[in-house]
Amino acid sequence: RQLGKYTISEVLGKGALGLVYKGFDPHGRRTVTLKTIRKKLVDGERGAALLARFRTEAHAAGKPSHPGNVAVYEWGEAGELAFLAMEYVQGVSLREHFDGGRRFAPGDVVSIMEQLLDALQYAHEQGVWQRAIEPANIIIMSDGKLKVADFGIERNGSSVPVQIYMAPEQYDGSPADARAEIFSAGLVLYQMLTGRSEERRVGKECRSR
Repeated sequence: RQLGKYTISEVLGKGALGLVYKGFDPHGRRTVTLKTIRKKLVDGERGAALLARFRTEAHAAGKPSHPGNVAVYEWGEAGELAFLAMEYVQGVSLREHFDGGRRFAPGDVVSIMEQLLDALQYAHEQGVWQRAIEPANIIIMSDGKLKVADFGIERNGSSVPVQIYMAPEQYDGSPADARAEIFSAGLVLYQMLTGRSEERRVGKECRSR
């Protein structure tokens, strides 16, 4: 029911290393999303690198924000959990739209891609890259505005590997930079244009081309 200063109201989903909660910040008087990591699951050198990435994302929150990127408020630790407090966004992910069989009109595709690329460019200029550009992390709000998140949530028991949207150099652990996100955005664009809902088929088709 409590995580640091935050009051927990519900579980939003399950991430790879912990749960994602909806919470309330009594100091800022705002609803937040809390992405947690169980520290015992990230022992060793790789775990330390992951926690360092979390801290870097939190420190980046001090820079001017972009309306297309979910704001990160702070990094915290409470007992066996580390967590990020982020902006709470109400909307429907592209993944949910695809799963529901929605076909996007050409004008909607252009609008979504313009907003996505604008948000990514801004983040890249700040020295931050998101590493998880895929439909579940692209949220469309009721007014048509877009938010790029990185919640790592498995919704309704559905789990499609983010690796499908990864650039080739990320598969073998080669050095990657922000250009990898442009590749991922291209896969998302292909999926919107074709109306494919099966992510594995999307990845296979796009790479074969």
